[in-house]
Amino acid sequence: MGQITLQKRKRRKITTAFPTPEIILEGFQENENVKFFVKINLVDSEKYLSKDSKIILYPMTKQGVVLLPIYLGTVGKIEIDEKGYFVTDEMMENLYFNLKISTANSNVEGFAYKLRFKKPESGEGEVEDQDGDQQSILPIVEDPNQSIPFKVLMQPVQGEPPTLFVRTGLKNKIKSSAITQYIVTTSAIKTIITNYILDRESDGDLFKEKWEILIKDLINDKKFTFPSREEALDRSGTLNSEIEDIIEDVITQFGRKRKFRGTQYSLSDAFINEVSLSQEEGENENDSM
Repeated sequence: MGQITLQKRKRRKITTAFPTPEIILEGFQENENVKFFVKINLVDSEKYLSKDSKIILYPMTKQGVVLLPIYLGTVGKIEIDEKGYFVTDEMMENLYFNLKISTANSNVEGFAYKLRFKKPESGEGEVEDQDGDQQSILPIVEDPNQSIPFKVLMQPVQGEPPTLFVRTGLKNKIKSSAITQYIVTTSAIKTIITNYILDRESDGDLFKEKWEILIKDLINDKKFTFPSREEALDRSGTLNSEIEDIIEDVITQFGRKRKFRGTQYSLSDAFINEVSLSQEEGENENDSM
């Protein structure tokens, strides 16, 4: 079974995920140089940061070389060159960026690591993460020190979305196996929805609102909002049947509408196909014995 944990720290992760990113990098190759533009809008993070904290963008290469940092002003007075910036003698695919927001005594208040350029066909809110995938409303992080198969941390760092932490090797299994992906992700979805309903302190959480939008689209109910804890619990203190049905509907529609990676099959169909194939292989093995 999964495990749910709430953990808060002082450093603020700058939001880069759809639909409301606080930083976007757009670039293109000019011969042997890279020209790029930066957009910053600290909508939600600003209230957690000091006005005089400096914003520094650090270009990096995949080989670990740190290039000249770029000063982008302070939280209270952002200073971005509208004409853009240059990194010379480099290729776009070899670059990523770290963002740090630090106080006068060098304490890091905010950060965003392993940023890459927005793809030309990407939406306004889509920024790639360190694995080259667009940041997800449910990021998956592999933890080599984790003893259980997977767990959900609702807020691993202040400002981050609910995150699925898995044991070493399970992330690739989730990508390659429809059975594993379906079991793990649907369990995580149920955990996250349940927590958002039961945790009164989650009201006003930016990612709770994003999950609400996701659920509206999945179950085709534009009026959906998370019910209150009091509305969701029956007299015995467990989720009532109406809420259980809503969660079941979300999971069903997620399986139907999500495509399994690299195929045209829905996750549900890919799950069924993989189960059938496993059964056939098992029968063949028994016949050959």
